[in-house]
Amino acid sequence: MKPIWTILITVVATAAVVGGGTYYLINKSADKDKSDLQAQIDDLNAKVTSATKAPSKTVTSGTTVNSGATVSTGTTVTSGAATTGTAVANPTASWKTLADSHFKVSFKYPSTWAVGAGGNTYVTAAQNEMGGVAETYIDLTAVSGKSRSVYVTKLADYVNNAANQSNAAKIKSVYTSQAAPTSISTVSGSQTVGLFLPPVGASAYSPSKPTYLATADNKFRGFYYFANVGQDANANIDCIIMMTDGTNLITFDFANVSDKAASYPMAANGTGNASFNAYVSALTASATGETTVTEFNSIYSLIAKSLATSS
Repeated sequence: MKPIWTILITVVATAAVVGGGTYYLINKSADKDKSDLQAQIDDLNAKVTSATKAPSKTVTSGTTVNSGATVSTGTTVTSGAATTGTAVANPTASWKTLADSHFKVSFKYPSTWAVGAGGNTYVTAAQNEMGGVAETYIDLTAVSGKSRSVYVTKLADYVNNAANQSNAAKIKSVYTSQAAPTSISTVSGSQTVGLFLPPVGASAYSPSKPTYLATADNKFRGFYYFANVGQDANANIDCIIMMTDGTNLITFDFANVSDKAASYPMAANGTGNASFNAYVSALTASATGETTVTEFNSIYSLIAKSLATSS
């Protein structure tokens, strides 16, 4: 029989070996479980980050990304990242503001522009030989080769004849429906003429399809189109913008000589050029190579969208 101490040593040694092996196996299994759990956590974090990452998009000139902020063409912003107070380029920030005290409306215009020779003039209905309505006329030309006119009137004042009443009703319906009129054209002799209020000593020939336009706060709504405005045949291209708050009517007429004027010689008898008329009537805001269209996108539309009620 073995001595008792030999047996005890054997038992203790066996227990140590078994215990150590068990500890090693348990610890190794715990490390693997911990590693697997961390991998799952990392995978979930990656999925959450991917799901919540705001997509970026490129926005165009005049697009509002937060209260009162606009960005220039080609600027990339992250959707949801721009909040009120974020510094975003505003192309009208340094512009001048013109407020009309008679009709209580205002708008911005480029700081490089100035009131031209025609001034900023208010006339009563009795004084207005053309329209027969009270009107503020603002001349922002002050630059050779361009024409920049603004007319401010009230829709309710157009009651002096059926044609004016019909045109005023069409403009009012734009405000109500928040959509461009289906038609602004009438035929005058051999020419197609676009809707234009107040009446002036010229016609808007060969109007393009009207497109809806509104301020960011939706208080002023209207439409724009391109035309050839004049008393006789010419190679000008006008951008007509008509905006209303349901009461006042603000008409903008911005004109430049067509960049393609040389390609469309005007007839000596004053009848113009049929091909030029077709060209003008087909113009849209996406057309290229035409100053009036380019400036509509970069300037004229921003002027119209800056309209506000003043005190």
